[in-house]
Amino acid sequence: METNALLKNGPQTPAGRPEDESIRRACAISRRKLALLDEMRYLSEKALGFVGEDDIDALENVVNAKQGLINEIDFLDEKFLIEYNDFKTAPGAGVTLPPVQTGDPGRIALSPLEELKGVTAEILDALQKINDADKLFNAAVGKLRENISFELTRIRKQKDISALYGNGGPGRRKREASDLNGKPSFDAKN
Repeated sequence: METNALLKNGPQTPAGRPEDESIRRACAISRRKLALLDEMRYLSEKALGFVGEDDIDALENVVNAKQGLINEIDFLDEKFLIEYNDFKTAPGAGVTLPPVQTGDPGRIALSPLEELKGVTAEILDALQKINDADKLFNAAVGKLRENISFELTRIRKQKDISALYGNGGPGRRKREASDLNGKPSFDAKN
């Protein structure tokens, strides 16, 4: 390809279509997103292990790390949209691309668009796995919350019972009455 044609039309890919570059960049962005989602799934599963342990700091670190990944994924999504708009508005957009022949006669490479579809399917699968892990985490947190609520209710009841009996309960008044005159007092109330 001549230098002037390269400058005028942009880089040509093996498939010979300028929009293929946008699709390839979208693929690269999607692969990076997939790697971040795999890391997020790992963190979601790791967080489940911290539920019920007394290591709140470790759980907080996992939550903060997940938030960092979410921020990075949001940034990648913005970049992806730019590339997506580039190849959707390119001349000939929407045309099904044929598989690309490789140097190996027995192997056919996927077209850039087919490759992007495959990565997108992997992303959807990763999102489902994260969702499943987060459901397990939320269920475990809910169970922990119920247990804590039960314990708090039990402690409050014990506290109320203790307050009902006052400072030492009903037997204390009898002891005080007997201490005054040295003999047990039978007329003390309670």
